[in-house]
Amino acid sequence: MLARATRPMLWRETPMRFFRFWRLPAESRRMMRVRGRPAGEATDSNAWSLKMMHTNTYLSWTRNCFLCTVIGGAIYEQKELFRQGDIAARIFLGLGFLNLAVGSYQYIDGAYRHQRVMRLSRAALYRISAYALGGAILWIAGIAVYLS
Repeated sequence: MLARATRPMLWRETPMRFFRFWRLPAESRRMMRVRGRPAGEATDSNAWSLKMMHTNTYLSWTRNCFLCTVIGGAIYEQKELFRQGDIAARIFLGLGFLNLAVGSYQYIDGAYRHQRVMRLSRAALYRISAYALGGAILWIAGIAVYLS
């Protein structure tokens, strides 16, 4: 009997008071509305917070790209001090490219997927795509010039 009392409850064993939430009086349902909209619907604050999270994710991937690029560049400059410095530099530069490619893809894909929630126009989608792809193209051109 003690073992039964200490184990977590399964979903089918949950008390019925959990399901009473759905039968709230009209006054409580009105209080759950935000500016006349249901609580789950998109609002300006939801759109703004999603835009900020979306941009922060892209900036995190870009920061990791630049970190790997700097490490790869430092190893490339000092490659005669390391036994396999050339290989290590290329690995770090490849990791930098991988971070930039994944981050750019997620940034563009997230903008297209959440276009309605973030309330983005078609021009904003094109601007986001150009911003992400432009950064990737500049990075590739800079690395190509650096390695040549």
